[in-house]
Amino acid sequence: MWLQVMHILQNTQNLNTKFFALQVLEGVIKYRWNALPAEQRDGMKNFISDIIVHLSSNEASFRAERLYVSKLNIILVQILKHEWPARWRSFIPDLVSAAKT
Repeated sequence: MWLQVMHILQNTQNLNTKFFALQVLEGVIKYRWNALPAEQRDGMKNFISDIIVHLSSNEASFRAERLYVSKLNIILVQILKHEWPARWRSFIPDLVSAAKT
């Protein structure tokens, strides 16, 4: 399931399709996170945080994708509710490092 969401987010330009995929992902994160294998959890958190950093890296892309970034931030918060601080101790240093680039 996670791989289908990733495929949709990478290959569609339609914002409604992206939002639908993110809604599905949000439900999985909220209600089934701990049932997922560690590799999938790590893949999701890395993929979502990488997209946010990429889209926020310049003002033009951030403005153009503002609503999408906002939804991605909501997804990241859902992940953090499960992972931080116990299983993602490096989140704050990772965030600071990403902000410097």
